[in-house]
Amino acid sequence: RKFGFRAQQQVYVQRENRADEFLVVVGWQDALGLGNVNLLTRRKPYRDLQFRLDAPAGHLPTWRWGADTLEGAYVVDEELVDTVFLHLEKCMPTAGLGAMASPSDGGQSRS
Repeated sequence: RKFGFRAQQQVYVQRENRADEFLVVVGWQDALGLGNVNLLTRRKPYRDLQFRLDAPAGHLPTWRWGADTLEGAYVVDEELVDTVFLHLEKCMPTAGLGAMASPSDGGQSRS
């Protein structure tokens, strides 16, 4: 699956539980850096998020509580990301996620 909490959890696990990388991969932040080294990230305004089928894997659902306004920066901090996935692990264990599709293949299942 390309969207949903399971898809987001999969991206998080594939990024070795790195909240900073998760936020960039799902398209909620932009990474600015040199080569593979991220020097800083830029938070996107909520209005710049993509509500389309071609959005990155895990992009939807957005965590709307992370934006005070549609114009302001979409702030989902790394501690919140870690906390959400810690709680999701209790009801959706990550065992078996390796057999699921990776975000790079468009979220299509490998069955």
